[in-house]
Amino acid sequence: MNIATYQTTPENHGEGTYFFTDCGHNMYSIRDNMAYHGCLCPGCLYKGIQTILYIRGSEKANKYWNEKQKKMEMND
Repeated sequence: MNIATYQTTPENHGEGTYFFTDCGHNMYSIRDNMAYHGCLCPGCLYKGIQTILYIRGSEKANKYWNEKQKKMEMND
C-alpha cells in the first residue's frame, strides 16, 4: 500500500479546510485538518490505487519520510 502526506489550509470565508496531498490531489472538507489522517486518498482510490494519507508532521508521516530518506541515501 502506498503512503502519502498532506498539508492543510483553512478556508478564508467559512469553516472548511483545503487539503493538498503529495500524491497530487486537492480536496476540501467541512471537517477539521485531521479529516483524512489515516484514511485512503479518495483521488487515488478513484484511480484504483490504495494510498493512505497522513498529515505532515505527525508521527506516522515522520516515520514514512525518515524511511524514504534512508532508502534514497542507500541508493546514492
